[in-house]
Amino acid sequence: MSQIAFIGDTESISGFKAFGVDIYSVDDYKDAKEIFQKVIKLRYKLIFITEDLADHLEEEINKYFSQAYPIISIFPGLKESKGSGEERILKIIEQTIGSNILKEK
Repeated sequence: MSQIAFIGDTESISGFKAFGVDIYSVDDYKDAKEIFQKVIKLRYKLIFITEDLADHLEEEINKYFSQAYPIISIFPGLKESKGSGEERILKIIEQTIGSNILKEK
């Protein structure tokens, strides 16, 4: 088993299998929470989740952002990016250091 998992729609994550990481396809949001919890229980160190799926699982994902592991990273996938992954990272930075150092002036 790899230390890295990718979760998202099949089209967005299937290519990562060639890099030796584990992939978990979620093509129906009704299965999303169950698959996310399965990946958490398998104790991956790094979990990548497509942006659209992360938006759907925001409450579940937020439970793990204050922990050292797993590291959860959001990526846009093949669907149109809404910028929520970037917003989430900026929010974490602001919570961690007390200000948004990346905010445009």
